[in-house]
Formats: sequence, structure tokens, C-alpha cells
Amino acid sequence: MRTVKVLLIAVILGISSHILIKAQDTPIQPVKAVVKQMEMFEASMNYDITGINPYDFSKVQFKTTFKSPSSKRTEIEGFYSDDFEFDGKAEYLPAGGSFKARIIPREAGEWTYRMELNIGGKPVTTTAWETFTCKRSSDSRGFVRISPADTLFFEFENKEPFFAKGINMAWANQERMYEDYKYWIEKFSANGGNLIKIWMAPWSFGLETDKLGDYSSRQKQGTMLDQVFELCREHDVYIQLCLVPHGEFSINTNPAWDGNPYNSKNDGVLDEPKEFFTSKVARQMFKNRLRYIIARWGYSRNLFAWEPFNEADLTDKFNAAAVTEWHSDIFSFIKKYDVNKHLMTTSFSDPARGEDIWKADNVDFIQTHLYTLKDAAVEIFDASRIKTEKYNKPHIVGGFGAAAVLEGMTGSVNDEKGIQLHTGIWGGALSLSAGWPMIWQWDVYVDKFGLWDIYKPLSDFLRGINWARGDYFQLRAEKAYYYDYENKKPGSVKIYPEDRQTKAKKNRFIITPAGDALNTDQFMAFLYGESKPEMKNDPVLVMTNRFPAKLILGIDRVSDNNTLVVEINGERVFKSEINAKDQPGAVLQKERNIYQADCKLTYTVDLHAGDNEVTIKNTGADWIKLDYVEITDFTDPSIAPVFIAGVQSEASAYIWYKHRDYTWENTQTDKVEGAYIDVPDLRPGRYVIEYYDTYTGDVAGKKQVIKHEEDLRLDLPAFDKDAAIRIKEYK
Repeated sequence: MRTVKVLLIAVILGISSHILIKAQDTPIQPVKAVVKQMEMFEASMNYDITGINPYDFSKVQFKTTFKSPSSKRTEIEGFYSDDFEFDGKAEYLPAGGSFKARIIPREAGEWTYRMELNIGGKPVTTTAWETFTCKRSSDSRGFVRISPADTLFFEFENKEPFFAKGINMAWANQERMYEDYKYWIEKFSANGGNLIKIWMAPWSFGLETDKLGDYSSRQKQGTMLDQVFELCREHDVYIQLCLVPHGEFSINTNPAWDGNPYNSKNDGVLDEPKEFFTSKVARQMFKNRLRYIIARWGYSRNLFAWEPFNEADLTDKFNAAAVTEWHSDIFSFIKKYDVNKHLMTTSFSDPARGEDIWKADNVDFIQTHLYTLKDAAVEIFDASRIKTEKYNKPHIVGGFGAAAVLEGMTGSVNDEKGIQLHTGIWGGALSLSAGWPMIWQWDVYVDKFGLWDIYKPLSDFLRGINWARGDYFQLRAEKAYYYDYENKKPGSVKIYPEDRQTKAKKNRFIITPAGDALNTDQFMAFLYGESKPEMKNDPVLVMTNRFPAKLILGIDRVSDNNTLVVEINGERVFKSEINAKDQPGAVLQKERNIYQADCKLTYTVDLHAGDNEVTIKNTGADWIKLDYVEITDFTDPSIAPVFIAGVQSEASAYIWYKHRDYTWENTQTDKVEGAYIDVPDLRPGRYVIEYYDTYTGDVAGKKQVIKHEEDLRLDLPAFDKDAAIRIKEYK
């Protein structure tokens, strides 16, 4: 056996102890170290890599066999990395390199392990069996899994609930990587957060940015990601690791294709971005990268999930079938090499995409991305309910933002108080999702305006809920009512169409007498004209109006020349020309020689009492984008203008409610007084009711009630924004 130097590193609470065994002619003596259960043990072996690419798994295989105290054998694939010494601020000084293996020992007692290095299919060295000791730990939670008790939720292996309280933290400035992540993670975890999403993007933690299959120039970034994993371990925060951002394979949306090493112009293997999903050579190169990533970070209990691709539908010439097949193969590959079986997911920019992927058995949970939201709470709540009911899997809104924040990226922020963050996370958390929604703009919004403390009241409110084992279902109280409505006016119905340029699968939308608009996830904002017949599917609103009312159409963008038409029961009642060139700020799109313009236009049409079918269409050239559709004087005066989200069991309920019109765009709403909610399906008994201030986290009021067979009636204290109620059976 060839003698080598073996370096053993035991990582305990982030502190490394190093023991170097020098090369010698006699067999290597056992070297012991001590770690705790479920903490990383790392062993390193030095080897001269001159003339070889240590990152090429087809030629270089470094494996370590571990034997547990109960004699269970586990084979771990290792990796090569350059080491760096961090000065605590921003400098990373080279400190050599070595082959490494990482494992999370589950059993207490004495472990043994042996390393083996093969190059070109031939063994070049095998070490003697070495030992380390694993001490028993009080933390027995294990990894995060889908609960077998309720497949809508997560829990640890010891059955302790895990509700994903997340935020995106995709990247940081390279010069402040450690400082930024340390600050963000500390702020977020102090306010109840437990999950962050990180991108392995070329400008952050990406490994393959210069030459395919060679990660040597990005080893400092690997060390930085090691540091983030350690920060998360220290603060009990989990990581959803996104491996490929869409821009790497796009020439239109956040394009980074020109600098991509897969691009044939950069000596890569692809002529077009779309080939990434079909090329056998590209897939083998990506699988090589996957093996490295899994070997280096797949040990971690703080790795919540793998996300192979972010918003694949934004890649060039998106092909759903090819992307579905690619995901199936990649998920199977990850499952093969990830001995810890972390969760797996993916994402799309269009909430309607990915149906075949979401249905697959090897996809553990669903994600929805929602942007340019007008009413974050309602839109997130509705989208979440659709996904959980359709797929019966855990669901998380993995990215969301309001138009206010998107504008903020260019310097114009209209939501400095974080109203869309506040309402979005409360509405989403109580939608039967497996976590609260993850805001996208962590840096230019949450951190810039100091909004971290918005999370704490919600985190505290949710504390103690055993999501998977509490038999929870959607709250069955969907409306609030007035006690005295004699002088109240009928309420309005407001619909925010989906901001997606796609043909709607449905075009008839029934509005119920209670004011609920059905299937509005298929109500597309774009009214296409005659130049796009393949996209046209004019929306039809079907309703019965008890009172004379008005239809109000808000329009916020227009392209070229258009004619807005409204028909009621087949008769044209309204027509108006809307030309982009006539709008202030119109911009000429030179490639098409047409004008487009942002605008704020409002059109009103009278509706008579009775049955109405209202068709909204564009008989002009290009498209009109609807901002909203409102029907005034529609709902019964007894119905209070309150939106309700909540979950309940037979013995508890968690309810959040807001003024229907309270959004980041409309912060001044009338006070709702004299309203109540009836909560059904609670079993008879004694209950404690707590009225909760969602801004301070204080319990504003508390009382006990005896419930018999009837529904539990809850009087709502006067409010103009939002509040919450917690109901628990008295024990």
C-alpha cells in the first residue's frame, strides 16, 4: 500500500482540531477524535494532484467507508477542495488542498473508517482503518422529512414539526459575503426565521464558471458556502440550495448565456441554451458537478432541500417535455448519490407550469412563485389552496413580491413599511401551506427598510402548532358579517388578473352571490387583439346582480393600437380606442416598430340588476393589460369587507383577518365595527380565545367560552388593518 499523509479534522461546534500523521514506512496508527451525534465529522487526505483534474469524477474517485458502532457500513463519496484561512473580515488566504469526506454520525460510540483513492480506474492508495468517537447528543431531531401522518407538512425524523419560515437570500456581495450572510442570518433567525434559499449563481457560489468540469478557480466560493452552512448550523437555520439560475441558459431574461462555459463560444458543448436539457454530454458534465456538490454539502442536516433549477420556464425556447424529462433524470441521480435523502423540489416563474413534474413521485414538495402582486394576502392564499388541493403535497410560495418592490429595484419603493410583506406572510402561513411565503427582495426591501421584525409576531403566533399531527384543515369560516347592516351599502368585488402572457385555459368566471370569483387563477391580465388570435380567449364574467352596479376596468399597460369593448348579454355597451402612442411616456419598440406605454386608465360601464354575462375584449391590434376588474354594489350588505385566512382542527383554530381593501397600495381603509365570524366544526367544550396584535405580537385580549353544538361565534374588535385570533381547547 502506498503511504500517504492523512489529516483528520473533527468539527465540533464550528471549532476544528487538526491531527497530522506524517508519511512513514510503518502502518498508520489509529487516530481518534470526538464529535457529537448529528454534527459533521470530516476526514482529509493529502495527495499530490499534479497533472490530474481532481474534480473529474469519471477519472478520480475518492471514497470513504464508515462503520458505525452497530457495524452498519456507509460508503461516502468524497471531494477535493483547496483550503483557505479566513481573516474574519474579507481575506481568504490559500492554505493547501486535500481530498475530504464528510458524514453526520447518527450512532453514539466508536466509529471506524477507511479512505480509498482511485485514479483512472486504478487504486492508488487505501488507508488503514481509523477511528473516531461519537458522543451522545440531546438533539435527536434528525433530518427534515415529509410527515407520514399528514403529507401536506414537514417534520423531523423524531416527529417534531418543521414549519418552513423562509426568505430568499440568494447571493451577497463577494467582498462582504461572510459579513452579509452573518448579519442577515442573525437578524432573520432572531425574528423566528428558519429557512433561506441560496443560489449557486456565477456571481455568488457557482462552481463551474470558467471551464467545464474544473472547479479550481471557484474553491474560495466553496469555502464561503461552507461558512454559510456553518452559520446556519449555529442559528438552527436550514438551506434550500438552488443549483442553476435560469439566466445561465437565457438570452432574454436575466441573460448570462454569453459568459456560460457550456456555450460553444466559450469552448463549451452547446450551441443554444435549450440544448442543456437534451444534450447527453452537457448532462454528464452537470452530473459531475452534482456529484461534487452532493459530496461536499450533502452531509448537512441544515440542508433542507435541493432545487436543481430556478424558473426553468424562463430559459431560451422553453420546452416543457424536455425540461420534465431532465428533471426526472436529475432527481433520480441526486437520490442515488445523496445518502441522507434530502428533500427535492424545483420552481417555475409561471404558477401554472410544471404539472407533470409536480405529480412525479420523486418531487417532494411544490413551489409557487408570485410577483407583481396587488393584494399579496389574497393572491398567495388562493394560489396556495389550489396547489395543496391539486397535488396533496407540501406547498411553499418560494418567491413573492409586489409591484412596489419591483419598482424599488430601480429606486422607487412605495412600501417602506412592509405592508405587502406583512399581509403576504400572514395570508400564506394560514393557507395549509407547509411554510410561510418567502419574499424575494431580502436586500433592497427587507434589509434596506429594516423589516426583519415583521416576522416575529407571526413566528410567535404559530409556535406550538403540531402541523402534521394536529389534524388541521382549512378554516371553514370564510365570511365575516355585521350584526347591524340596515345602513350598510352593498360591497364590491375586485379581481386582480394574472400577470402572465399566456392563453387562458378558461374564460368563464362565475361570481357567486357571496362575492367569490371562481377560477380566477385563469383570468389573464392581457386582452389580446387581432394580431394574436392564438392567444385570444376573451374573459366572460357570469353573475347575478341584486342591485344596479358599475363595472370598473383599470388598465396599466398598453401595446400598439387597441379597441376595448364590453358586451353585456351579447350586446355591445361600451367601446373605446386605446393607443399606446397617445399615452404619456410611450416608448417605441424598434424591433417591432410599435409603441408601448405604462398608464393608469379607468373605464366604467353600468350594470343593471339581474343576470349578466359580461364579455371584455380587445378588437384592436395588439394587447391591453388589465390592472383590475371591480364590480360595485354586489355583495349583500350583511357581509363585512373582511378577508379571512385560517386553519383549524376539531380542538383549535388559528385565524388571521384583514380589511378586504387593505394593501400596500391602499393603506387608508375605513374601520370595520360590529362584525363577527362563526367558526364551525369545533367539538363541544371549553375554549380559550386570544385576540392577537399582528404588529406588536401582544395578546390584546383573552377570554374563555363554553361551546355547545352550535358554531362558535367570535366578535371582531374594531379594526382597519388586520388582526388575528387564536382558539385553543382548555386543558
